[in-house]
Formats: sequence, structure tokens, C-alpha cells
Amino acid sequence: MVSDFSGPQLPVGWSATAWQTGGSATVSGGLLRVDGARAGTDAVRGFGTLEFGAIFGTDAYQHVGVGLTLNETPFAIFSTGAGGQLWARTHNGTTATDTLLTAQGPLGNTPHVFRIDWTPSGVIFSIDEAVVASHPVSITGNLRPLVSDYLAAGGNVRVDWLRMSPYPASGTFLSRVFDGGGQVKWGPLWWEGYTPSGTTLVLSARTGNTAVPDGSWSAFVPIATSGASIGNTARYVQYRAVLGTSNATAYPALWGVTIGNGTP
Repeated sequence: MVSDFSGPQLPVGWSATAWQTGGSATVSGGLLRVDGARAGTDAVRGFGTLEFGAIFGTDAYQHVGVGLTLNETPFAIFSTGAGGQLWARTHNGTTATDTLLTAQGPLGNTPHVFRIDWTPSGVIFSIDEAVVASHPVSITGNLRPLVSDYLAAGGNVRVDWLRMSPYPASGTFLSRVFDGGGQVKWGPLWWEGYTPSGTTLVLSARTGNTAVPDGSWSAFVPIATSGASIGNTARYVQYRAVLGTSNATAYPALWGVTIGNGTP
């Protein structure tokens, strides 16, 4: 499951419920903003990895993680608790475990990547790829990803993207066509990405002289390493990223691409 909140409303398969009068969950500018409400997937799922990019405020009772509605247990969440600080919290219906995340410094109002590995034997919490808490508490049953902020008209919690395993085995991103404004020598293609163990990220590029790719364009040619040259002379260029994983709890990511050019 992948949600990037790029549209004007909640993704298909998501619903929201207000906690307070005036509470809302809105999507704009590529962010899900939750204030006095909760938003989550309609579907529940079992053990897996939840990863998300988010900005917590410093207000009380902001939560992101897995649960049912957060009106009840069980749950495994990152939470602001009573406010001002961030906690890793789990409850399996019998045992509550709360870890104050002081070693990471101030975490409110700054973007971070958060990860919750929910396994049959416990829950591991990570921030920016570093493990920050481990709770050996077994949480069984099916839960859903949830984003919640209990108090309306104060700060909000903002989520940029959210993913939960199992991840798709493969995917392809095709860029728009870039116009060099005339015949140019397409030079190096640089990219930044993330390829944990068991994942792949392959970039290719093609060139042509029509604004819409047709049979006159070159075939896609793999770019072996970031910074390697495309090499062709043409007016237009397009790149393709092919992503794959054989690891049910990991996925690759492409963060940015830059293409250089010069006169032929």
C-alpha cells in the first residue's frame, strides 16, 4: 500500500472522522493535514512495516501508526502524548509500553522519516533509519494505518507520504518529455535514490526530435551509474525509472533526477 497525498482529496480507500467540532483531514500541496480528526485506510491488515514522512507539531495527542480507531487498543504509534515531546507507544490490550524519545533531540515541527516494524514478537520504531525503541510486546489481529490529531484549531500533524508492506514487487516511473530548445548534446544524468538490500533501481533515457515520443525516437538505454552520460544529440529527452524489490519489508526510492546538456 502506497499513499503519496498528491491529489486534492484523501486517496481512494481512505476515510476521515472528526474528533472535535471543526476537526478536519485535508489534502493540499502534497500533504495530508490532520487537525482535530483522524484519517486512515478503510482496509485493515496484519503484521508488516509502516513507513511515513511526517511533521509532528508539539501539541498533545498527535499520533501516527497502526490501530483500529485509537478509541481502543491495540495500537503501535508515534505520539506526542501530553504534548511537547515525541513518544513510541504500544498497547496490546494488556500491556502498555511508552518510550520517550529524548535522545533524538527536538522532533516537533521538522520533517523526518518514521518507521514501525510490527512483527509477531514485537514492535521496532525507527526515525531517519535509526532504531529509537524496541518493544517486545506481541500485538495480534489486523490493524490499519492511522493519522490522528485530537485537538482542533491548534497545531496539526502533516504527512507527506505513507507506505505499508507488503510492497509491490515492481513499478515503473516515466518522466515527462524535456525540451532542450534545439539540438543539444544530452550529457550526464544524475540521480539520488535509496536501494536497501533486496531492492533495485534502474534508470534509462531516450531522445528524439518530436515533442511526443514516436518511432523516430531512440530506444531507452540504461544509465549504468549516476552521472553517466546519455550521449545522444537531439531536442528532447525522457527518462524512465524501473524499481523492484524481492524483500517484502523494503522498497527502493528515487528522490531526484538532474540531466545536463550542452551544444552539439
